[in-house]
Amino acid sequence: TSGSRDALLEQLAIINPDLVAQEAQKSSPLKVSGTKADLIQAVKSVNPAVVFADELLDAWRENTEGKVLVTRQQLSTALNIQKALLEHPTAGKLLTHPSRAVEVSYFGIDEETGLEVRVRPDLELDMGGLRIGADLKTISMWNIKQEGLRAKLHREIIDRDYHLSAAMYCETAALDQF
Repeated sequence: TSGSRDALLEQLAIINPDLVAQEAQKSSPLKVSGTKADLIQAVKSVNPAVVFADELLDAWRENTEGKVLVTRQQLSTALNIQKALLEHPTAGKLLTHPSRAVEVSYFGIDEETGLEVRVRPDLELDMGGLRIGADLKTISMWNIKQEGLRAKLHREIIDRDYHLSAAMYCETAALDQF
């Protein structure tokens, strides 16, 4: 035989016509070869509600509003940073502390200007009545020798007015430390 189902049934009809009659009542089996589009169509003929990974990815790519696409390398870098932070003896304890709150907004009025202010610490902890806030900030520090690190970090804080920001966070969110 040629190997097709129909050719096999034709040959089998000579030997066992009753079996062939039973097989003829059954639906044809799904195609197991052909183009990707053909195979998708074959599966959808049986289950029209099925959704393939390619369809999900296409839908996700078509609606990127509010999403930031990252490369595999960027994801790998981010996961390595996360791992390093969680394994750090101090940072890891803060980031996984059971009483932590993340991205909570606080609002107030600046007494000097009358303007509304909002602060949103990245992380805050209540350590037995001591409220501690933390906020990740951007700095530029390249090729700094270890002995100059503290001075350079201090300069970055002053240049970017992070000390003023910290004071506003402490006052508006009633933080004891920042």
